[in-house]
Amino acid sequence: MNVELFQSLMQRAGNADAAGFVDLAIAAVQSGNSGEMPWAHSLAHAMFWARLGAATRPDAANLTSLAQVLIAYANDARQRISSAQGDHLGAQAIFRLEQAAQLGDEDAASLLSVAAESLSPAASSLAAQWQTNGRADDIAVEDACLKSAAAGDPQAIADVFDTALNTAYQNIAQEEDAMALLHVISVFGCATGNPQLTLRYAGMLISLAAHRGCVERSEQDRCHLAAEGLRILAELACGDAGAGKYLQGVLAFVPLQAVSLAAVDRPELLAFVAVAGSC
Repeated sequence: MNVELFQSLMQRAGNADAAGFVDLAIAAVQSGNSGEMPWAHSLAHAMFWARLGAATRPDAANLTSLAQVLIAYANDARQRISSAQGDHLGAQAIFRLEQAAQLGDEDAASLLSVAAESLSPAASSLAAQWQTNGRADDIAVEDACLKSAAAGDPQAIADVFDTALNTAYQNIAQEEDAMALLHVISVFGCATGNPQLTLRYAGMLISLAAHRGCVERSEQDRCHLAAEGLRILAELACGDAGAGKYLQGVLAFVPLQAVSLAAVDRPELLAFVAVAGSC
């Protein structure tokens, strides 16, 4: 995935074109099926894109597309994470199918019956509770935020990121899933060109490098991710004192090889290395 693609996509979103988001959700699932992307990552990415698509244009087709992603995620989560997480995702799927069915979509109504059988009874019960306990109103507020984010509103994108980060801190989501979701949100935010969202993206790359280095990725992969984050921070630090302080802080934790790689393209980075080393 690249920033240029997202920049083009956001221009379409500004014209209320949700098809691009749905296409990205489909592409994410295909990447998981082909093995190009870990399945957990592909589901997190697909869920994000499908949510943007449904928020941008909440018609029956987009709501059903989101529900299908959520059903796949729910079934995966029940086996890989916990029954509670699977039930929560399943309830979201049922809730979205109910929305689509209320719009008069017969396919959604049929899929709702199938989903109720394939998902746990707890998921159906939870979705029913949402209609009476105020959760449906909360979802409407979340959708409004997602719609603004889809149109490129920096504050809305930051709010979406913070919500995902809070979920991660509360250990509601599996770490691997949380990292994948935070990564795709941060890339999308970087595409706006907003300095603060770009700063988040750089920090996310460095965090992802540490995560991948500890879990499954090679040292080389870890260094390249961290180096890209450092390049972005070095560019931002030229005109932003706050970014400079953040850069000094992270330099104490990234591999020296990553610093060397980044300094090839951003030699000004070395000045921050000297400052960090003198503290």
